Amino acid sequence: MKKSPVDVILMDVYMGAGKDGMAATREVTERWPDVKVAIISASLDARIASASKRSGAHVFLSKALPVAEMVSAIRHLATNTPERSTNGARQARGTGGAKGRIGGLSPRQRQVLQQLRVGRTNREIAARLGVSIATVNKHVHAVLTVLKVRNRTQAAAVAGQDIGD
Repeated sequence: MKKSPVDVILMDVYMGAGKDGMAATREVTERWPDVKVAIISASLDARIASASKRSGAHVFLSKALPVAEMVSAIRHLATNTPERSTNGARQARGTGGAKGRIGGLSPRQRQVLQQLRVGRTNREIAARLGVSIATVNKHVHAVLTVLKVRNRTQAAAVAGQDIGD
């Protein structure tokens, strides 16, 4: 067994065509058992979080987490200090204070919805939020699903109703 080149790896679930973050995590943890892997994903699907743990990841982090929480989780992982989370999965949840259907969105999804309301394209949203276009695509899809609408215009209209525009 070789000494690992790093202490912690941040592995995206979706790495592009033909690439699988879960399989890559299995390969890394088999080759370097002492490397800690944090799976990150735009998805909030609990099945993905469970699959990430089965693949050998130490923690699942949603990209919708606030940056400070994500950094904290990674630091805890790197320093072997336990986090308060009992299941090892850190996922963003909607806050109870939001109105109407928007309350079911994660903080990141609400950011994407706000960008949709002002008419930005997915490319523009990605640039403003510092994420990939694929990540924005997934957030837009999740927003449409949670709001139970068919398109961006309807999502913007629901957002306007829920916040009183």
